[in-house]
Amino acid sequence: YAPDYGSLSVSKNVSGTGASASEKFTVTVQFTPGQYGSLNDIVYSGGPARGSGRYVLSLSDGEYVTFTNIPFGTSYVITESLTPAQENAGWIAPENISGTITGTAPRFETVENVFAPRYGSLYVEKIVSGDDPSTTERFTVTVQFTPGRYGSLNDIGFSGGTATGYGTYVVSLAGGESAHFTNIPLGTAYAVTEILTADQEDDGWSGPAGAFTGTISGTALVGVTIQNTYTESGEVAGDVDKPDDLPYVGGYGPVFFMLVAGSALIAAGAIAFVISKKRGQGGAER
Repeated sequence: YAPDYGSLSVSKNVSGTGASASEKFTVTVQFTPGQYGSLNDIVYSGGPARGSGRYVLSLSDGEYVTFTNIPFGTSYVITESLTPAQENAGWIAPENISGTITGTAPRFETVENVFAPRYGSLYVEKIVSGDDPSTTERFTVTVQFTPGRYGSLNDIGFSGGTATGYGTYVVSLAGGESAHFTNIPLGTAYAVTEILTADQEDDGWSGPAGAFTGTISGTALVGVTIQNTYTESGEVAGDVDKPDDLPYVGGYGPVFFMLVAGSALIAAGAIAFVISKKRGQGGAER
């Protein structure tokens, strides 16, 4: 008996706004032998035949593989497994495809993935604290987004204006104000920084020492709070002007030394008076 043979081509197609044509997908083709022929008869365009009939392929948009010399009656199942990152980004896996080789006419199967991107959001909040801090003092905050594997920085929505394709936003915030960013493609990294002006530092303001960084990895709202503390400037307690002729020692000021000196003079005068009086009395007795 000389079995008849058919063929099968498996191709990849992607669709959806922002779908990457270079994204690789893992596709598995599993053949099951029929009544005639052998799985070893199959000729595979990507390499040698496999007696198990199982072929694991890596395909991107527009790519395909071909199987020829497939014995009639051989069935096949085509499946695809997305990675967690692909699922999280918004790729949708296709349904399984199955069939049986029943004729010599070529069979074509297309494994299609739809890209429906998922997005996260970020808010940046400003708070102030310290010695009766001003709530009208404005601070310059920079938010820098770096694209991940999926989506575009142009997708981002900004509460304070339009999106910038390069992902940099410079915002001015006072205490209690915030900036909101939506439609951020999952996998996008962010860095939030603030630089105080020289006047703000001189006035007593302090801020965060470094950047707040992270990655948008889910649809839940991500929040960043930037706190500035105000320390009222002024003289330190006990730090008063000191005259050059009276040293300021051990916490006692010049008034203290004047009182001590005055007391010593009074005491010396009293002693002299007593001695003089006693001498006068002695002279009268003689």
